Amino acid sequence: MMAVMLRFSLNQMVDRRRIALVGILALIPVGIVLLISGRVADGDTLDPSPILDGLVIAGVLPLVVMALATSAFGNELEDRTLNNLVLKPVSRVLIVLPKMAASILVAAPILL
Repeated sequence: MMAVMLRFSLNQMVDRRRIALVGILALIPVGIVLLISGRVADGDTLDPSPILDGLVIAGVLPLVVMALATSAFGNELEDRTLNNLVLKPVSRVLIVLPKMAASILVAAPILL
């Protein structure tokens, strides 16, 4: 059951619009670091890793995960399959865990 839910959730999440949105969100910190490093004087050095880590962890990561997690159940609402899924005699954990795993599998390679 979980493998089927995971495969179905991955198929729902991997569309061009969502991947483009996640990719753009992941590139925002890189652009900010490039802008900051361009403003640094020639003799000074800038270590972008603390800035980049802080922006990704504090800003981009929650946005990406929220967008993917809401789309995991949003697709079920749009397709009108959430009622059928919840009414089945299946533990809610077996519904939520594949959705969460699909969100992680889609977001992790892009953010890394």
